[in-house]
Amino acid sequence: MSSKKYRSLAVVVDSYYPEITSAALQMEQLVTALATQAQNLHVFVPRELQNRLVEVEKSNNKTIHYFKMVKPAGNKRIRRFFYEFLMPFRMAYRLHKMSLWPKKLDGVVFYSPSIFLSPLILLIKLRYGCKSFLILRDLFPDWLVDLGMLKKRLIFLFFKGFEYLQYIVSDFIGVQSDSDLLVIKRRIRFFNCETFVMPNWITIDNQFTFKKVVSQSSSAIREFKIVYAGNLGTSQNIQAIKTVIDVAQGHGITITFISRGDRLEELQSYVTQKEYKH
Repeated sequence: MSSKKYRSLAVVVDSYYPEITSAALQMEQLVTALATQAQNLHVFVPRELQNRLVEVEKSNNKTIHYFKMVKPAGNKRIRRFFYEFLMPFRMAYRLHKMSLWPKKLDGVVFYSPSIFLSPLILLIKLRYGCKSFLILRDLFPDWLVDLGMLKKRLIFLFFKGFEYLQYIVSDFIGVQSDSDLLVIKRRIRFFNCETFVMPNWITIDNQFTFKKVVSQSSSAIREFKIVYAGNLGTSQNIQAIKTVIDVAQGHGITITFISRGDRLEELQSYVTQKEYKH
């Protein structure tokens, strides 16, 4: 999409502020930036803690549509599958049933994962005749196969179908690395869409400063600290993280985890069992 001023844009995501995920943080900052490029900006996102089926919050030229959907807790993959699969259909149904469709849209941006948003994107494109921009951050389901968690059987083909559907409905695709770009270009060689590298982004406050700490004495004991801030799920390779923890214990390295995810309890149990203190 060009840098011209759009009349109306939409953003479709499955995670948004105040959720504490990297995707939610980046999308909130992207929405803030897009609000300066559009006269009207609409955000469609599921949210769990609310009373009504759809709650609409307006601020200046930004309208956020929160759709009540209860996310499955813990490591319940089947429930999570049905939650994500039904999500775009439930959102589309409520938009239609409650007459919440925007009057006009000139473009729509959506974020993957989840790979299941494409039915809603297709409906938006057909309804408004607009173009779409896919922010691709996950080559799902390939990484499941790489980790040995999924066999190339019927369910794999089902997931691949939705993966390719999101490419089919996209006019532009932004990936986060040159290696991903090579993969995507091969996969969409028969599709009419543009691709390019779109690195992750973050807005740094003007008051944010970096401080360099230098030891005042060459004989001083130096501490080496590592902070891991991110998800602890299946795709993070928990076994590799356990190995890093084991190695760190023997070298006086302190690791702090600021995390959540369906493998967090497993890691906590492992640390407790090993009686690690750092």
